[in-house]
Amino acid sequence: MVSGLKVNFFKSKLYGINISGEFMLAASQFLFCCIDQIPFKFLGIQVGINPRRCCAWKSVVEGLKKRMSGWKARSLSIGGRVTMINAILNSVPVYVMSFYKAPKKIIKQIIQIQSRFLWLGNEDKRGIAWVSWDNVCRPKEEGGLGVKHIETFNSTLLCKWKWRMLKEETAIWKDILQTRYEDLTIRNMQDVQASKIKKSSIWWRDVVSAGRVVLADKTCADIFMIKVKYKVGSGEKTVFWHNIWIGDKPLKEEFHEVYAKVVNKLGRVCELWKSAPLVWKWDLGISKEVLISMNGTAARQLKELEEILEEIEIRQEQQDTIWWWPEQDGIFSVKSFYDRARKKVTTNDELQVEQTHYLKHIWKG
Repeated sequence: MVSGLKVNFFKSKLYGINISGEFMLAASQFLFCCIDQIPFKFLGIQVGINPRRCCAWKSVVEGLKKRMSGWKARSLSIGGRVTMINAILNSVPVYVMSFYKAPKKIIKQIIQIQSRFLWLGNEDKRGIAWVSWDNVCRPKEEGGLGVKHIETFNSTLLCKWKWRMLKEETAIWKDILQTRYEDLTIRNMQDVQASKIKKSSIWWRDVVSAGRVVLADKTCADIFMIKVKYKVGSGEKTVFWHNIWIGDKPLKEEFHEVYAKVVNKLGRVCELWKSAPLVWKWDLGISKEVLISMNGTAARQLKELEEILEEIEIRQEQQDTIWWWPEQDGIFSVKSFYDRARKKVTTNDELQVEQTHYLKHIWKG
């Protein structure tokens, strides 16, 4: 304790997991601190709860209702109510949602509270919602009211953890996750993680699956990883087939026929860039028998890939850098990801350019 600070045991509490009551009692008497039970609240976050149970979110829902009860919402215009929703109703659950994924039922309850406040000004009344909530959550330039969709926003906040896992090298919390889940770069890939994800904690499963949306054509897409680009130095951080480091999409999609014949599908760039006598060369890990039998599309894709790789220079003295390409500074932002996530969800129902031109002027003045 160089600073001279000491632990205040009178303000501390003792928690035990699979520990006998006698030992806990003896430890509390020795340390002069109280015994408490799990779950408990730390810095406003419930620790030890199951976030998929609705009862864990009771305080969040009640907090929203309490905030509404004191407002004279009927005296506010629609514009005033939208401002209140964005400023307060969306801010109350943000802190908890930045750590936990909310259940579908809780999302529905929060949207119901917001919708009733917007259209009726009173949460206790029943009435008609004149526009679907998805349209209300559209940007103003697309004819919506610019209200944040709480489910998409929840997923966006969790994606910030994925970004921090990729960028923060010396964080203690990352070391703990690294010990538990090994390679976080690989684990962040939902398609790779799917086979092992059942053995993981609920929090980890929710974080890894964050950023996956159902598109208008009912297919799923991981819109987080497709926005992360790698600038290769030594190639130690970049997964050759899965990360985006050449072009605008992973090599496994661009050269899918070649990818299907590769044995090491999770190899990093540095592992495939191998030393041969007097020269360095690429070794994609395709057996000689498979190479001989390749023809048609697979052979053509292999030739194209080899031509591209000839232009790539590996700098072993430099580290790989990770870039969030929607932002000019390359740093992940919640706003940029949320905007793109909403566009992906509503892509089939986008308005014509002529319509959006006029809608932009409705909100001015």
